[in-house]
Order: sequence, then structure tokens, then C-alpha cells
Amino acid sequence: MLGELRFARDFGRTVGVAGLSSRRLWEMATIDGAEVVGLAPTIGRLEVGARADITVIGRTGADPYGAVIDADARDVRLTIIDGKAHYGDLALEMATSVNGVCDNFDACGTPKFLCVQNVPQTQAGTVNRTAETLDDVQMQLLTLLAGYGRSDLLPLASECVP
Repeated sequence: MLGELRFARDFGRTVGVAGLSSRRLWEMATIDGAEVVGLAPTIGRLEVGARADITVIGRTGADPYGAVIDADARDVRLTIIDGKAHYGDLALEMATSVNGVCDNFDACGTPKFLCVQNVPQTQAGTVNRTAETLDDVQMQLLTLLAGYGRSDLLPLASECVP
């Protein structure tokens, strides 16, 4: 998502679309995105009564919106979904993770955790994926990309901003 926001901002600058400021893009990815899909009362903003979906970015700058868009996987310190941490710095795993079955991996040279095994079966006839690991998910993505002839998009999530 951060890479897509960077691309949109840079494209806007290149072609002279002044409306694609870092702040406007951040709003499009949060508040406006929630509005478009009809979920604005519960996501897209930090308010009482809304879900506690928060991403903590460890990057600073004169423009806070620009700092977020300039961030990469190293800079994402913690991602909280509905009040529970699913991704973040390895040093925060024990104190914050949603469960005790998180995978550890390297994100642009920074050790991270990701809790994949936390998606309960919610609908009849769907595949129960509660025992999947990060390796399982990566293999499924590899298989899908190969099926579309897009193995060139790998390795996954390898973009790191210098």
C-alpha cells in the first residue's frame, strides 16, 4: 500500500496533478476509502466507537503525511487490527501480538513478526485457513502469480526505500 501511495504521489508530481498531495493521498487511503465501501462509521478514522485499526510508522519529517508515504516495511513498527497487533517489530511481538503463533521474517533488514494464523472460518463452504503459515501464504501467491504468467513480480514485498 505504501508503495502504491508513493507511485501515485510521484505520478501526480510528474504530470502536474496538484491535487495528489501526500495528505490527499493519505485521506484517499483511509477516510475516503472507508466512505466508498460504506464502512466509514467503523473504519478509516480514529474515533470512539470505531474499530481500533492503527498502523504505527517510525518515520518523521516536516510533512507527516509525506513521512508516511515515504515509509517502507522497515518503518512500519506495528499494525493493529480491531485492537490487536498482527504485524510489527519483532521486539514488540511478546507484548502486543494477537496470538502466540506468529511468523518471524526479515523486512528490508529489520526483524518483524506477522500473525497469519488468526483468520477463523466464518462462512459455510469456505476453506478453514487458521493453521496457515506465512510460508503457506507465500506459496499460494507464488502459484497464483505463476498461473497468470507474472513470476516477474517476485520476490514479494521486496521494495525497500533507500
